Amino acid sequence: MRESNLDEQITSTYATLSPEQVAPLVETELTLASMDRATTAIMRAQHALARLPLLKSLNLIALLQAFTPASVQRKLAVKKAVQAAQYLGQHNRACIAFWREHGLQTLDFLDPQDADSLRHLPVMEAEFFYTYSPEDRFSRSLDDVTALASSGSTGKPKHFLTCPADALRTLPAMTQFIRSNWKIDAFERVEIVVHTIRAEPDAPQWGAGYNMTRLLSLVAEDYPYIHFVHLTEVEAAVAHIREVLANVAGKTLIAVYSYPPDTSAIIRELTDSGRDFDCPPGVSFKFMLTGEALPPYRLFQMATWLHIIEADFASRRVEELVQDAAGRRQLRALVDTFSTGFGAAEIQTGFSGDDTTALWNLVLALLQRNEPERVAPFLERCFDGQSFPWSALKTGPNIFLLLGSQDAQGRSTLDPPAKGGHAGIVFATALSGAVVNCKLDYMHIWDMAELAAALRAETGVNIRQLARRLGIRYGAGEMILTNGRMDQTGAGGLEAAISWSGQSIYGHNFHTVASRIAELTGRFTAQGVDYRGGERVFWVHFEAQRAVDLAALQRRVALEAVEILESVNREFAHQRSRLLQAGGEAAFRRTFRIQVLPYGHARFQREPGQQKYRYILKPQYRDEDVESPNDPAL
Repeated sequence: MRESNLDEQITSTYATLSPEQVAPLVETELTLASMDRATTAIMRAQHALARLPLLKSLNLIALLQAFTPASVQRKLAVKKAVQAAQYLGQHNRACIAFWREHGLQTLDFLDPQDADSLRHLPVMEAEFFYTYSPEDRFSRSLDDVTALASSGSTGKPKHFLTCPADALRTLPAMTQFIRSNWKIDAFERVEIVVHTIRAEPDAPQWGAGYNMTRLLSLVAEDYPYIHFVHLTEVEAAVAHIREVLANVAGKTLIAVYSYPPDTSAIIRELTDSGRDFDCPPGVSFKFMLTGEALPPYRLFQMATWLHIIEADFASRRVEELVQDAAGRRQLRALVDTFSTGFGAAEIQTGFSGDDTTALWNLVLALLQRNEPERVAPFLERCFDGQSFPWSALKTGPNIFLLLGSQDAQGRSTLDPPAKGGHAGIVFATALSGAVVNCKLDYMHIWDMAELAAALRAETGVNIRQLARRLGIRYGAGEMILTNGRMDQTGAGGLEAAISWSGQSIYGHNFHTVASRIAELTGRFTAQGVDYRGGERVFWVHFEAQRAVDLAALQRRVALEAVEILESVNREFAHQRSRLLQAGGEAAFRRTFRIQVLPYGHARFQREPGQQKYRYILKPQYRDEDVESPNDPAL
C-alpha cells in the first residue's frame, strides 16, 4: 500500500509516454543492491564492529577515505555513475524517454573507466521534473512509496517519490554518520529534536529533510540513550529543550535538526536574545541544518547567544586565534556545533564534509570582516564575491560529480571546465541509482586541495595546516560548493521563512496561496518592517495576472490567503488566534498585511544571476510610528 496517494494536483499536466518511447536503451543485470554492494559491505562490517567493545571505535569509512587515493576514489565513483546510468536506461521511463528524445538509441558508449563517456548523455534541465510524472521518474515498484514535494521556490513545487526501504538500506551509513560527526559515544544521553514541517493528511510530505528525519528516528530505535522527538512548532521545540536542560543527568548532547530561520528562532527563545542563558555543565549542542545555506554572520550570532565564543572572537585575525589555546578552542567549538552541509546526500554516502565546510565558513568570514582587502580578490575569483561556501562533498565510491561549464551565451554545457580555474557547474550525481546528468540548482564546484592552494597563494592563509592544528582532517578528494544555490541575496544569504513573534511562516506556504488562486502568477515577497516603537508589521505581496480587476482580487486574496495559511501552517494559526483574542481582527490586520500588486511590478523582479525568485526579504527599520505604515513596495 502507498503511504500517501497522489492527488490531481500532482498527477495532472504531465506528459504521456508511449511504449516506443520507453523501450529500454540497454539490457543490464544491475540492481540497486549490486550497485551498492561494496559500500554496503563496508557499512555492515562497521555496524558489526560497533557492537564489539574492543573495536567499536574503528572507523572503516574514515580509513577508506584516508588511505584510498583520490584518483582511485574517483575511478570507483565513475564506475558507480556509469552503472547508475545503465540501470536508469532500463528501468526509468522518464530517463529513457528524455535520452531517446535527444537522439540516443543505445547506451553502449558508456565506459566505466572513462568519466568523459558520461558527457555524451544530454543534460536534463529543471523542466525535466515538470514534463514527466513522479511515477515515470521512479525506478522501482510503486507498491510502497511516499510522495514528496519540494518547497516550490521556483514558483511550482516538484513532486517525486521515495521508497521507505531506501532509509533502511542507508541506515548503517547514518549510524556511522552520527557516531563520527556527533560523537554520540562520548555522551550518556542524546536528545534529537527535529523541527520540520509535517504534511497534511493525504498530501505529499515536504521533501526537505524527509530522509534525514526518517533516518534519525530509525537510528534512535537502536540506541537506548538516544531520544527522538519531531515537533512542528518553535514553541514546542523550545519547551522540550528547556525541560531537558532542567533535568540533566550525565553528559548530554542536544542535537537540533531544523531550517536555519527556525534554528535562529529556537536559539533566540532559549537565550532571551543572549541575556539569560546558563548552559548546565556537561551539555553540548549540535545544530544540523536543512534548506538554505547558513551564512557565517549567523554562525557568529548563534554562537554568541549560546555563549560558545567570547565577545572579542569575531574581531580577531585568524592567525591570532590559532596562536593561543583559547582561540583554538573557540574555533573548534564552532566547527563542532554547526553543520551546514547537504544532509541527505552525505548520509547516503556515509562521508561527511561538515567540519571542513564550517571551517571554511569561519575562516573566510573572519578574513572578510577584519581584513577585507586581503581576501577580496580571492573571494571575487573563487567564490563569486560571497564570503562562504555552501557545502563540502567527498567524491567517495558512492557519489559522483560530473563538472560542466557554460558557453559564451551562458548556456549550460557538459564540456569540461578549464583546468586551474573555477571548476564549473555540477551536472551529474549517482546516489542509489537516482539521476544522472540532471542539472541541479546553479552550483559551482572547486576541488578543495586546489582551492586551499589558491587561498594560501593569494592570502597567505594555510587552511589545511589550520585544520590540522584544530584536529580536523582535511581529506583528499573533497569538493566544495563555493557559491551554492543562486537563492542567495547578498552576503547574508536567503531566509527560507519569516519569523513572526517566535513563529515561522515558510516560503512554500505563500506558494501554496499563490498556486490555489488562479488570478495570481505565483510570485510573491514577504518582509517584516520594524518601527520606532518596537512593533513589527509583516507585509506579504502577491503578483496579479495580466488584465484582472485588481481591487476585487485584493479583497478576495486578503480573505482566502489567511484561510489557506491557517490550514497549512499551525504556527500561523496559533499566532493569529493569539492576536484575535487580544484585540480582534483589527489587531491581526495591524500586524499582518496582504497586498496584491499589478503584473510586472518591480517588487518581483529577479536580481542579476538569480534563478529563483527573491521571495523572503530582509527586515527593514523605519524611524516612524506604526499607526499609518507605508507599504515598503511603493
